[in-house]
Amino acid sequence: MPSVNRKLTVAAGGFVENVMSGSQFEYMPFPAVLTIAAVTDIVAAPVPNLDITFGNAVIVQQGDISGEAVAGGGPRFNEDVVAKDAASAGDRIIVRLNNPNVGAADVNIKIKIDRAG
Repeated sequence: MPSVNRKLTVAAGGFVENVMSGSQFEYMPFPAVLTIAAVTDIVAAPVPNLDITFGNAVIVQQGDISGEAVAGGGPRFNEDVVAKDAASAGDRIIVRLNNPNVGAADVNIKIKIDRAG
């Protein structure tokens, strides 16, 4: 099962256009179910959030990211899932990270890719 792991620091009021840019899975090579989990070190509102699209389907819009349970612990697939949905072969996967907070945010994102069918 492939996965994509990213640790990013996003400036106050900043964004990352596509966390998947440069990944071999930015365009899905096969049909799959993607599970996206994320955590941040920011715990006071407004927390960072994600916009997620698979192809032309909007999966999540401004989905809040959970605070880390343990500093440096990373996202847990049982508690910190922002989205889980199916993607078709050829779909472009876009995971846009937004930080509306007045301080920089450290964000840890894990994307699990399970081949469908």
